[in-house]
Amino acid sequence: MNKWISFSPEEVRKLTSNPKTMEDNTEMQCPICGRNSIRRYFHELKIGRTIGTTWYWCYNCKKYIHFTGGPLSEKYVFDDPLKKLEQWEFAELQGKNWYEYLNSLWVDKILPQTFKQKNK
Repeated sequence: MNKWISFSPEEVRKLTSNPKTMEDNTEMQCPICGRNSIRRYFHELKIGRTIGTTWYWCYNCKKYIHFTGGPLSEKYVFDDPLKKLEQWEFAELQGKNWYEYLNSLWVDKILPQTFKQKNK
């Protein structure tokens, strides 16, 4: 089994140079292999305040990156298959082949998530 490794800073720049909207849940082009094999998962954590966290991974190259930022629930309605997990359960999952687990959610058609903008 190939080991997952993080994208280099240059690869991240290439990956983020042509961002997709949250409503577009299709796979992105990988800056390494050129295939449409970058997948995404977004989750909100409540740790005193709510933060958004997003994981991107290429199931072909076994490369990944993780970003944190603001919550999206103020602007979007979205599904999150891991929302009901307790914080410790979520943290435990991340330590055990996290990207293999996320990828299995895509294979099982639990991901990708669906995002819809809230009406203003």
